[in-house]
Amino acid sequence: YPYLDNEIPSQCFVRVNMTSGIDIRRSESLLTRLILPNTITYIADSAFTYHSGLKEIIIPDSVIKIGVGSFEKCTGLEFISIGKNVIELGNQSFMNCNHLNTILCKPIIPPIALSTTFYGSYTNTSTYNCPIVYVPDQSIDLYNIADGFFYYHSYIHPHTNKYILGI
Repeated sequence: YPYLDNEIPSQCFVRVNMTSGIDIRRSESLLTRLILPNTITYIADSAFTYHSGLKEIIIPDSVIKIGVGSFEKCTGLEFISIGKNVIELGNQSFMNCNHLNTILCKPIIPPIALSTTFYGSYTNTSTYNCPIVYVPDQSIDLYNIADGFFYYHSYIHPHTNKYILGI
């Protein structure tokens, strides 16, 4: 499969890369903060699946699509910043990120998402403390009814609150 310069290929950073058979578990804890370059437009399916060392992900405005299961079971993940041009969050892209507590979602129009996009991403699964989702102030109503986000309607807040809280 010829990879494009502007995409992160499938299973590129998973714990065990199924394509090459390389075991990268030893480096897993070294990558805790991921700031992708603004040349990336697509994150392929399962690119970072099972990468439990990740705590923070900054997805740049250049990214348009996040593939299926891209960050699934990144159990240490606490914070995601989703760039303003993302139009699609793949099915299960952040599923079972059970320490996720803050999502900064910059697109004015909510990205296409499914009910399973963030499924199981609670800070405490026994009480279902959902992550706080910060969205553009003018988009609160859109996110409250959008697939994949309306489950979090009680946790959706305007970006201005994010700045007040100093996040």
